[in-house]
Amino acid sequence: MECCINHCRDWRETQGGKFKPSQHAPSCENYKPERFAKLIYDELGSFICEINQVNDYLVVDRENGEHNAILITDVYLTRDQFEKLADFQGF
Repeated sequence: MECCINHCRDWRETQGGKFKPSQHAPSCENYKPERFAKLIYDELGSFICEINQVNDYLVVDRENGEHNAILITDVYLTRDQFEKLADFQGF
């Protein structure tokens, strides 16, 4: 991006190399991370989705009322970083 050509890039945008870089540097006024959810499943893996989609991916065990996700954590990415993630194809 033209606006970021002289901005210093650092680990914040890739979170230590876990994600592709954003179009904007963290020091740019256009760098706007959003909150997403990372759903982690025991032995199956994990994926990241929109916050408003979390309930769509949880399957509730009707006997004990628990869902099948082991852990749900917040992840902050820019919209373009989220769109660069591979589509979830299921486990």
